[in-house]
Amino acid sequence: MNKLIFLPLTLALSASLPAGTTAYWRLEEGVAGNSIDAALDSSGNGLNQNGKGGSPTYSSNVPGAFIYDPITSSTVANTLSMSSLAPNSRIHTANSDALNTSFTFEMFIQIKGEPAAYHNFANRIGANPDKWQIDFDHGSKGSFGRPRVRMDTPDGDNVNYVTAQAGWNNLLSDRRIWVDSDEAYDGASPPVYGDAADWSTVGDGINDNLAWRHLAMTFNQDTQEVSFYLDYELSGSRTLVDEDGSGYVHPDAGIRFGKTGNSEYEMYVDEGRYSDSVLTPDQFLVAVNVPEPSTTALWFLGGALLLRRRR
Repeated sequence: MNKLIFLPLTLALSASLPAGTTAYWRLEEGVAGNSIDAALDSSGNGLNQNGKGGSPTYSSNVPGAFIYDPITSSTVANTLSMSSLAPNSRIHTANSDALNTSFTFEMFIQIKGEPAAYHNFANRIGANPDKWQIDFDHGSKGSFGRPRVRMDTPDGDNVNYVTAQAGWNNLLSDRRIWVDSDEAYDGASPPVYGDAADWSTVGDGINDNLAWRHLAMTFNQDTQEVSFYLDYELSGSRTLVDEDGSGYVHPDAGIRFGKTGNSEYEMYVDEGRYSDSVLTPDQFLVAVNVPEPSTTALWFLGGALLLRRRR
């Protein structure tokens, strides 16, 4: 377990949030082990939890002891997340016209075990097929999957319109979400799996890479471009098809996030934030273990970019 280094700093714990924050579910209002029944929207816009699926509970497993927001240059303590162990464990939030803008939705996620193919982790679903979702494309790859964005528009121009990292078998290890193997993943070289038809069947049921991941999708309703980011790096961008010139219609629904699927794998979610504009990676939330946001965040993001350039 990592030890936290507490520095003699004064945290900027201001309750004010940027004008661009439509909703922010921090999941900090409960007690570890208790059911999540009334998660609050900390933006003050009232988009609080209004339902749930399965049995989501509060957990003390978090991506970092503090969350740094680059937009406000503020840091807040982070003590709880959502555990979605039971099937379909997720929270539902209120619908609002305030969600009908260009947007960024981001969240932290940790997976232990093996999701089935195409479980989704966050969505806004209106009348079928009107929806967007962040999901997990496991498919027939066995050992790993890739997070992605899917959008469907009611005019039928876009059905199962997917934005994700291209390449599949050629994906770098850090662009995959490993689901299971009989060897430990050291974060550098992918495990060797042999000739098993489904590599996940030969494992021990525990995800190889237990790191928390940051997922974010952005949508520009003027250009109709949708983008997906994994760990602050662009995975892919696409522009929706609009053959009839009807523009984009936002789903008439609230947001649901957590687990949508019947498998009992471990899954944790934290810090779901919906912003009313297209943010850039340097504006995404950052999880840190020391209360010194500016230095830590810049080191984290800069180091990630440097490693990418060296590959």
